[in-house]
Amino acid sequence: MTSQLTYRNLGTQPVTLELSVDAFSVDGKPAAEGMFSVSPQRLTVPAGGEASANVTADTRAGSADGTFGGSVTAASADGTVQVRTAVGVEREIESYDLTLKHLDENGEPTGDTATSLEAIGRKFYESYADAEDGELTVRLPKGDYTLSGVIHPDYTSPTHAVLVQPRLRLDATPA
Repeated sequence: MTSQLTYRNLGTQPVTLELSVDAFSVDGKPAAEGMFSVSPQRLTVPAGGEASANVTADTRAGSADGTFGGSVTAASADGTVQVRTAVGVEREIESYDLTLKHLDENGEPTGDTATSLEAIGRKFYESYADAEDGELTVRLPKGDYTLSGVIHPDYTSPTHAVLVQPRLRLDATPA
């Protein structure tokens, strides 16, 4: 992902800036080499004008997942100008979309449902409901889950259907 940074010089003399990036994970460890870069690394901003540089975040660098943040520092050699611009990126762990389509006893889509997913072997539990059309897409980390759903969960409903998938593997393998 690349974003453009634009620097303005309201002065009457051009300013040459040295650009650098410092970035860290949430636990304070430096981001992997190459995760963030800025180009060009030296930029001259004309008097009364603007100049731009690109900052790039490449989440293919390194192997740690999570949130990384820091700043691009633009500083003049004499120290009279120093500007910092915040940067950040989220490197998502391997995750996939799971689409749930709820059908009633007549095979028609229904939003009168409640679905729960519990991760097997790690702490994760989430409950989902969709009162609209019975279709819901959630993004979850790769792994094994227990899925349970109830059609017509309200106790006043004359019919209920309870569905359980004891082990649902969510990964890149086609179904």
